[in-house]
Amino acid sequence: MAATENEGVVDPWNRCWRAPNLLVVDGACWPSAGWQSPTLTEMAITWRACERAAADLRSGELKAL
Repeated sequence: MAATENEGVVDPWNRCWRAPNLLVVDGACWPSAGWQSPTLTEMAITWRACERAAADLRSGELKAL
């Protein structure tokens, strides 16, 4: 996750910079791996990204395909 496209592949809401309809919500959005099980963190990130995508769809900021 990054603040700008030059710093990372996904934005702070886990959307790909060049494909905003694509959410990366698994461990691939992290630059490194931790030693503990990331399941709950991945679930929280997924929930957060999906809530934002739904809000963006309702507001018209994101277009459904």
